Amino acid sequence: MSEKTKKIERCAVIILTVLLILFTLVYSFFMVIMTGAGLVYNRESYGQNIMHIGILFIISGILMTSGTVLCFFRKKILNIISIILSCSGFILCMIMLFFLVKYADNNGWSDNFTLMPISDMYKSRIMPVVIPFILSALTAIRNYFSHE
Repeated sequence: MSEKTKKIERCAVIILTVLLILFTLVYSFFMVIMTGAGLVYNRESYGQNIMHIGILFIISGILMTSGTVLCFFRKKILNIISIILSCSGFILCMIMLFFLVKYADNNGWSDNFTLMPISDMYKSRIMPVVIPFILSALTAIRNYFSHE
């Protein structure tokens, strides 16, 4: 591999790493965990089922964030654990989003000002976790197969 190709590859890795950190902090950590915390905090209004969804959102955010942190290490076992944590957190998050959206739509939750369904808000806030999930998985796979 030429020196120029190596520099381009290093630049691409740095850019993707910065994007991964930003997307993880904003979506996997902040949006998912704060959505869960809001559901838990308002458990008196929403009920026990929604509180449990909130707790599972918090757990999924922690799992995805932990998976992202571990994907930066070069040890193969940590990259395997990273993929497991990221996948399990992402799957749990999507399942909880499905249940929350279904519950919100069935109960007619809507924004008081725009009258738009609240489920649209939840989807727009939570669905972007797919970006850090994919970047994290690709980074862990790349590190796992790296010969460095």
